[in-house]
Amino acid sequence: MTKLEKLMGLKTPAAEKDIREEEIKDISPVELAYRIAEAAHRNQKRVNGDYYFTHPLGMLDNYEKMLFSSNNPYKYEALMDHNIPVDGVREIILLHDVVEDTNLTHKDIKDMFAEYGYEAYYEVYIE
Repeated sequence: MTKLEKLMGLKTPAAEKDIREEEIKDISPVELAYRIAEAAHRNQKRVNGDYYFTHPLGMLDNYEKMLFSSNNPYKYEALMDHNIPVDGVREIILLHDVVEDTNLTHKDIKDMFAEYGYEAYYEVYIE
């Protein structure tokens, strides 16, 4: 069982192990960050009663609207033309409050990325 599965409280029967491993093999760094943040914040609520995870999701939505807006000078193509990195930004947006507001550490998150083969990605774009 991976650290992410433990965090999510999953108990995977041995008979489903091959299916789970096949699904996990194709997980992207963004999806991994989403799953980590969602599980880490699952019992937290905002002052207004909404689940806390709506906050990083809202920030991600704003970023994506900005990135792909046709009238924005900072849209994706412009950033790429000027060698401004966009890799890792979505992950950082999703994870930005995890260490601050939960029991997870940077090492925990890095270890989870490593379990899915993204240790180098984490070190280059997120750490």
